[in-house]
Amino acid sequence: MTNLGNPYIPAGWEVLDHRPDGQWREEAFIYRPEDDRVSPYDLSATALDWYVANPDKIPRNWKNQPGEVVRCVVFRATKYRTAGGNIVFRELHWQYWLGPLRWVWSYAGIACPIASAARRPI
Repeated sequence: MTNLGNPYIPAGWEVLDHRPDGQWREEAFIYRPEDDRVSPYDLSATALDWYVANPDKIPRNWKNQPGEVVRCVVFRATKYRTAGGNIVFRELHWQYWLGPLRWVWSYAGIACPIASAARRPI
């Protein structure tokens, strides 16, 4: 199990809501949300930061395959306000030929699957 700390906060941003992942088992799944409510099992930006630091641990089904441009996964349990006032979540983007991109942000966090500590249907 990994004990995750505080999420990375980009310069000029603020954390509006953050649910710590606590003692996390380094196992994660993805699912398509039915609505914009955050599940108690959704992972936070601290898990995203851990995956960026440990790209070999990123689950295979989070990675795109040849022919796909990019695959993304949203970490919805941490909500930010950008310097410009936008409410966003952070996402992990994977490009087949480059590996994991550090992270990008998403306005809604619904276009991509959600990272979760519990297995759910995708």
